[in-house]
Amino acid sequence: MNKKTNKTKLDKIQIGKRIIRIRKKLNMNQSKFATFCNISKQTLSNIELGKNKVTVNVLIKICTATGISLDYILQPKVYKENQAEYEKLTKSLSKYSKDELENALKIIIDAFTF
Repeated sequence: MNKKTNKTKLDKIQIGKRIIRIRKKLNMNQSKFATFCNISKQTLSNIELGKNKVTVNVLIKICTATGISLDYILQPKVYKENQAEYEKLTKSLSKYSKDELENALKIIIDAFTF
């Protein structure tokens, strides 16, 4: 018997495609983008191909380096629905350094991890 759940299943192929779009929008090849995000080229390649699930740590690195929201990568429909609010938040967060944002994001993730 199959039970339907309300949990959103993350599609690693779609996540990989969104990361490819981000990379190409920045006009970077895989090597340059991986270096820019402080991840290995192999990790990036496997994520883009949908071979591996992206880890929280790698997501933080990609989002921090590119300024792209986690929602855009994980749930683009939610991002589109709230795009104006995200843009306002992004503008207000732009005054913080990459390290400050990364530390804040880790604190938030830790606070909601059970």
